[in-house]
Amino acid sequence: MEGLARGATGRRVGSSTVIRAAALVFLLAAPSLDHKLALIESNRLKPGSRVVTTAAEWNAWVADQVPRGVTRTHLDLGENRVTASANIDFLKVDRAAGNAPNWFLASILQGDRPVTVTARIQSANGRARVDVERVQVAGVAVEGRALDFLIQEYVIPHYPQAQVSQWFPLHYRIDHFEIHPSSCTIVLR
Repeated sequence: MEGLARGATGRRVGSSTVIRAAALVFLLAAPSLDHKLALIESNRLKPGSRVVTTAAEWNAWVADQVPRGVTRTHLDLGENRVTASANIDFLKVDRAAGNAPNWFLASILQGDRPVTVTARIQSANGRARVDVERVQVAGVAVEGRALDFLIQEYVIPHYPQAQVSQWFPLHYRIDHFEIHPSSCTIVLR
């Protein structure tokens, strides 16, 4: 019986069928989120509208958005927190962005590294704030002052549009969002 499940009809279904069905749901979720985001951007929704998005939709969408060098992405939603994990080849990401690190950094950065980032997210009155609480790279955790240094010396210079630990305006009449383990609800003004 290992590797078999019972389908809705009670028939045995092979594990490969279950995996294919799960993959299909995952692939169909990205267009669903694209549609919801397009509705928000269209400015056609009424004030007070609530757009509910699921963790599965966000995972499919993120997997489609990441640059070359980032694989195996996954988002876990929590109460006003998001934990993102991925395998990252920092050298490939830098090269895809047009950066050419020196040979020393290239030798250190080459190869996939498992990375996990946990951030607390706040939003209210058309503004939001993302505070990175913890980063783990290849099993090594970075928190506190070391994390602040990493953000100031690496993240901000490489990604100057990143807004970390500061309030920023939300666009498209978004008032706030509510993040829970299974969903993120976007509330419009």
